Amino acid sequence: MTKVVSPQLLDDVRNADSTAGRIAALRSLKNDIIGHNQKKQAWTELGILPLLSDVLMSRRGVARKPEFHSPKQNQTEEDEMCFQAITIIGSLALGGPEYTSPILAGEAIPALLSILSTSSCPRSLALAVLQTLNTIADQLALVYQNVDNQTQPMGALLFTRKYIPTFRGILQQPGSSPGAQPCIELVADLISKTCSGEQQKSILAECGILDALGLRLATFIVAGGFVLPGAENSYSSTKNSYMNSSHLRVKEEAPAVLASLIMESRELQRYAVDSGAIKKLAQMLKESFGPTSEAGTPMWSATKRPATVLVQSTESDVALGPPGFTRQALSKIKYREAILKALAALALVNDDYRKAICDHGVVQHIIDSMKPWNPETTVLGNKTCITELEGNTTPVILAACAAARSLTRSVSVLRTSLIDAGIATPICALVKSSNIEIQIAATSVMCNLALDFSPMKEALLEANMVPLLCENSHSSNANLRIESLWSLKHISYNVPNKMKKDILEALGIEWIKQVLSHDPNDPLNARRRQEDIASELPSSFIEMGTSNSFGEQVDILNPVITSDQESESPMMDFDTRISDGAIPAKSPVDALSAENLRKRRLALNGDLDQTKKLRQDDTLAQEELFDLLRNIMCGPGAPDMIDYLLQKFGQTDFLDILASKLRTRPLPTSSASMAAFKDKPTASSHQKSILHPTEIIRAVTYVLIHIAAGVSRHRHLLVFHQDLLKLTMALLSHSNWQIRANCVWIVINLTLDDDKTDRASRVERAMRLKSLGVMERLSSLEIDSESDVRERTKTALDWMKALLGQ
Repeated sequence: MTKVVSPQLLDDVRNADSTAGRIAALRSLKNDIIGHNQKKQAWTELGILPLLSDVLMSRRGVARKPEFHSPKQNQTEEDEMCFQAITIIGSLALGGPEYTSPILAGEAIPALLSILSTSSCPRSLALAVLQTLNTIADQLALVYQNVDNQTQPMGALLFTRKYIPTFRGILQQPGSSPGAQPCIELVADLISKTCSGEQQKSILAECGILDALGLRLATFIVAGGFVLPGAENSYSSTKNSYMNSSHLRVKEEAPAVLASLIMESRELQRYAVDSGAIKKLAQMLKESFGPTSEAGTPMWSATKRPATVLVQSTESDVALGPPGFTRQALSKIKYREAILKALAALALVNDDYRKAICDHGVVQHIIDSMKPWNPETTVLGNKTCITELEGNTTPVILAACAAARSLTRSVSVLRTSLIDAGIATPICALVKSSNIEIQIAATSVMCNLALDFSPMKEALLEANMVPLLCENSHSSNANLRIESLWSLKHISYNVPNKMKKDILEALGIEWIKQVLSHDPNDPLNARRRQEDIASELPSSFIEMGTSNSFGEQVDILNPVITSDQESESPMMDFDTRISDGAIPAKSPVDALSAENLRKRRLALNGDLDQTKKLRQDDTLAQEELFDLLRNIMCGPGAPDMIDYLLQKFGQTDFLDILASKLRTRPLPTSSASMAAFKDKPTASSHQKSILHPTEIIRAVTYVLIHIAAGVSRHRHLLVFHQDLLKLTMALLSHSNWQIRANCVWIVINLTLDDDKTDRASRVERAMRLKSLGVMERLSSLEIDSESDVRERTKTALDWMKALLGQ
């Protein structure tokens, strides 16, 4: 069959003498397109989409807030004209994901939204617009770029302040109103398919969409039945195509739902395992690597496709875009991703579950799930869509890394199944990926592979990963920076001094000093961050406190990152309870409506969440750096490394940095804060003091333990520093038992009898400790609630009494 089209129809649509004539031309065009894929392509190449957008934009309607509660409006000739144009756009969208590129380039979506947002839009026309938008969204989900990057370009077009009130109005109309329920369902579907970014989620919440959805959900609860209204028979007459689509969606979402349910519950994990979840998930993962059943072969055409077509092309409103996945192929990808997430959740805590997962033979499949696919080498042959994938998309790779990260928490699994499968090789390759999300996920796995008891630590060193990790430690992305520092911390433990020095030199001594000297919780820094965030935002998002665009050069100490880049660090035990920064003063309540109050509350929460996240990132980076220094001071060559650090940092600078983290910080009151921000002193300032975060203090005390475990000259530096020992001993009464125990260890190391010729110095250090009231403080710890603290205290008191002659 050859594609024969008549360009005269375009002229009839473009130059019609009347609306009725244009309707007739559009109807003929619709009849010519529906069911004919080759003609769809031909009409697209003739420029039908820009013309249809012009037709829609020519409708005379007042663009104001629509009244969806009003009675059904009578349909005019203009409405019929738009209906025909909308039907044609919907038919073209059904042609496949390759039609989404010209649809976007032809500005069909803004044209559809302009129709929907007018007050004179009848429900029948609104229904057609929403159906077409959902069809376009479904096809966009199949485009390979969107599948690989988990993005939805429609969201940026739909969720703006111009059109959100339209969607809210549809959701808020009474469900009992004639024709309202289909529109409500279509809007909810559209949001679920296209809302993918944190900025979009924030503005939808601020503008009342979340409230409207919550209210709509509440109306679904039927007394005594707890079913959706009409759910028992709504689709009784549907065809197999819907049932197949519904089955695919349930199949791909069920494992993901399981993962969400059991992620933070040991009890639910146990129930899932007892119910055979591991066996079933292992079987499902293996099935996901089987061939798909559909062939994807098109009808014969005289026009030949090139063998390889998956190359990014310039968007055009008259040319088809690259082909996408078939629905079955996309379902298979999501299916594998969801299974891997469920396995990751099951293996998160229990070592027996990790072993059971490995025993079911899925380790190799997890590693196979880490292989990326390259669209530029995908050969379609005579097929129009991708039916089989040689490799995995980014979401699947991220899920595979999560599963691997959970499994690597087991020492036995590290030493058996994972080393046999050769997991180090693909992880090293992924750390070098150009995709930063993959880099972060792979580096988080490397954190566990680099542990000292891991047999793969040597493989990482042989793969020369240290320079790359040091480079990534300077990344503007906080998650990549922290995961890289975490890996370096583990690598640096129990390696030769040359390797430790190489790590320090690659990171840069001055950079380390800068990071460690920074105070993430300084109110001045918090205010500067808020101002920096606001200055980088589009005007429509300034009050939302959303993040800066990804990839910009930012201060290494104050990076701005997006929330979809967050990753969970392995074995992370991070206390996020850090004091919030100063909150801007609120406007008088009587000057704001209830709606504005709600918007302001959401906006402020966005600012505070962003600022708090930045503080947490900076705090965790400092903690990892202190732990890195701690591990560098370990091992047989520890005294040499302590000398090296003191020389490179500067003896005074290094000890002053440690002391600054143990010293209390001023916490201004409201008036004091405002005066500080304006650089003006105030007599009414009342200063309170607050300690640094527990994580930082604990990390610093570990560093002090290792310095005190050095040679006599190192201990002398600690004891006779003007503040360091005094600040440390004051922490013997800290609320955190690990910090108390660490401070007792410092006393033990300072008085340790490891050099018989050093007794005079030991006595001198004991006298110095006594002058600081250490004996009384240690006596109070003899009845500490923690047995570890009590045992260490007993040892410390014995050493002190022996040296003091008591």
